[in-house]
Amino acid sequence: MRGEERTASQVGSGRTEVRPTPIWASKGTRTVLLLGDLVALVLLIMWLSTSVPVMLLGGLVLAPGIFHLDFFRVRLRTRS
Repeated sequence: MRGEERTASQVGSGRTEVRPTPIWASKGTRTVLLLGDLVALVLLIMWLSTSVPVMLLGGLVLAPGIFHLDFFRVRLRTRS
């Protein structure tokens, strides 16, 4: 700062390391916050791509039906 006048806050202040103040939270609070973030992220993805909820719902509806049909086909198949 050559040629410039120093303000009162700059006088005597050398280079100091600035660190953020830690915010303490219990494990339960952290868990709730992380789960909330995860749910928000999933909802955001589902909102941005409208085909994802349709495919998820379709898969959840079709999977048990396909499973049971295959299960009965295997039971009815003749063993040779």
